[in-house]
Amino acid sequence: MSLLDDIHQKADEKREQLSESERLAYQQEQAYLQHINPRFKKFYSYFNELINELNFLDEKLFCAYRIPGADIHKDFYHGKYSIAANSSDRMTDIKISFICQREKPVNFISDNDSVAQRVADELHQYQLKFHHRPHTAKNGRRAGSVFEMEPRIAVFIRLFLVPGSIDIRLETHNIPILGKFSKTYRPHEIDDSFMEQLGLFMLRRENSISRFELPAENRQVIQENIKKDKAERRREAIENQLYNPTLGTVSVQENKAPKPGLLKRLFGRN
Repeated sequence: MSLLDDIHQKADEKREQLSESERLAYQQEQAYLQHINPRFKKFYSYFNELINELNFLDEKLFCAYRIPGADIHKDFYHGKYSIAANSSDRMTDIKISFICQREKPVNFISDNDSVAQRVADELHQYQLKFHHRPHTAKNGRRAGSVFEMEPRIAVFIRLFLVPGSIDIRLETHNIPILGKFSKTYRPHEIDDSFMEQLGLFMLRRENSISRFELPAENRQVIQENIKKDKAERRREAIENQLYNPTLGTVSVQENKAPKPGLLKRLFGRN
């Protein structure tokens, strides 16, 4: 038996003795070394080069955001790109950051206290810095708040290995709209096409990365509204049966046609 065959046999015997958790950890480590780390290094190299060139060109890339409580402002522009990784050799987390800014602050008035509080909560959620003070109406009474939002919106794109797995997750914050977006990939999906699409997404040239996906908070709102709509239709069917006995037995399942305004209810916030 050759030396290599002998070593293979001993290694196989040791593998048989490993516990299920040890075997899984070993397999994940091998997958990381062979399929994940090389992709992270290639991803970092691609975007590091792209960002260096963008910072050298220093061209203003304009974008639009809808600010809670205010109109759409189209004069924000990209700048100050940076990229960082948690390790130069064993990469598991890469973050691209930049700033969207404008020359002047965003000023607006919310004339209702409850609405003003909701606007403030949303601005905090999106990590937007702002100041607000009471708004006084012509009759001298308080009516909501005056907001002044600092003209800087922090944006980041993060690619990281999900702990304890071989899944790779993409998270974005405040691009292309305010809020968080996330999507999970398998290692083979992090290829040249993915990097090209993400670069175009970052530069606002296309949105295929986030297409067919909704931020988690939006999906939750839609799911809750679907449940409410189903419950409402079930209640109305029962009421029709109770107050219109001549209709006979009503099957809730048979009424599949959506009620008027369904889309508005599904996508609207309460």
